[in-house]
This record gives sequence, C-alpha cells and structure tokens, in this order.
Amino acid sequence: MISRFVENIPTPNLLLGLAGLIPFWVLAFIGVFADASLSEIALKTQIAYGAVILSFLGGIHWGMAVKNLEEATWLRMSWGITLPLIGWGSLFISTIYALILLGLSLFVSLIVDLQFTIPNKEYSWFRVLRIILSAGAISALFFVILFIS
Repeated sequence: MISRFVENIPTPNLLLGLAGLIPFWVLAFIGVFADASLSEIALKTQIAYGAVILSFLGGIHWGMAVKNLEEATWLRMSWGITLPLIGWGSLFISTIYALILLGLSLFVSLIVDLQFTIPNKEYSWFRVLRIILSAGAISALFFVILFIS
C-alpha cells in the first residue's frame, strides 16, 4: 500500500529526503533520553538543523522561480525568504519555544507548498514527498516537546 504512494517519487529524492529525517529523530531521542548536558547539546543541534531545513524549504520557492519566471511573484519570493528568517530567529529563543516555532513553521510551510503546487500535476510526487517528510520532522519535534515540557 505504501509503495503506491511513493512509486512516482524519484528514488534519489525519496531516499535522500528520508535520510534527512535521521538527524531529527536521532537528536530527538538523545534530547529526551540522554543526560542533561548531552540532551541540551542535542536539542540546540536539533533546533539548528530545523532552521537549516526551513531555509532549504524557502529556497525551493526561489528555485521554482529560476525554472519558471512566471513563478517569481512577490508572494512566492517573500515566502521564500520568510522561512530562513523564522529559522534564524528560532536560534535566539528558549528551547521549548524554538521547537514549537519550528514545528508550526514546518506545518505552515507544508500547507503553503501544497497550495502552490496544487494546480500543477507535474508536482504530484513532490506533494506526497512533502507530506511524508513534514510529518516525520514535525513529529520528531513534537515528540521532544511532549517529553521535555
């Protein structure tokens, strides 16, 4: 059943995307189950990784505009720089708020990306991949929030 959903996703995109979830989950388990000093380092690292991923997701919008100038709208380009700014801001707030901010930002980013790609059937594989990867990243962040709050 799962193979039906992922069969149209290019293999490199699927495997590298799933590999990108490894840091989210490894750092989540270390953050929850390790001693206090290692836990703190893991959570700060998870926040930094989440910020980098938000920047990557913002960059996708700029990449789409490079491919097709019609997609270079003010709204899309503004959204593309908003995500890195949110990620950067998460580096300067307390751990619990940073994790919440990143989780919510990843969720909103998913919704926005789905809206931008709905009219284009060419991106159906991308929508499925975004849902899978967003669910994996968001659940790792909220797993930590659940245990440390």
